[in-house]
Amino acid sequence: MKESKIILKNGNPCLCIGDEEFPACAYITYFEEHNEYEAFANAGFKIYSVSISLASQPINTKSGFMPYEKGVFDVKGKADFSSVDETIQKILSVCPNAYIFPRIYVCMPQWWIDENPEETIPVPHNKRRESL
Repeated sequence: MKESKIILKNGNPCLCIGDEEFPACAYITYFEEHNEYEAFANAGFKIYSVSISLASQPINTKSGFMPYEKGVFDVKGKADFSSVDETIQKILSVCPNAYIFPRIYVCMPQWWIDENPEETIPVPHNKRRESL
């Protein structure tokens, strides 16, 4: 693993990974079907962030917004990283030397919420969610 750090260059922060300097920006999309990985790579960028959801839960109970492919732990006892693997492979196919940082949406699957009510809190719309 390479060391990363922020240095000041001409009074501005600069991201260094190993001995290489990078623009401090990364590409991320919540909608895999609309990704622009290749365009980002063609513009000379190499830093990507991948959204990973631990469960298929909306960001909040009011909007119901679900920007993630599927949850890793949706099925009890069967962790499924296939959508994460597919996304990483898509990035590496257009930028083999990409740096990929996961962005993890920490939420529990519905089966866990149902089995562990003492570890949950009430949220709007008569729902319960994990207590973090």
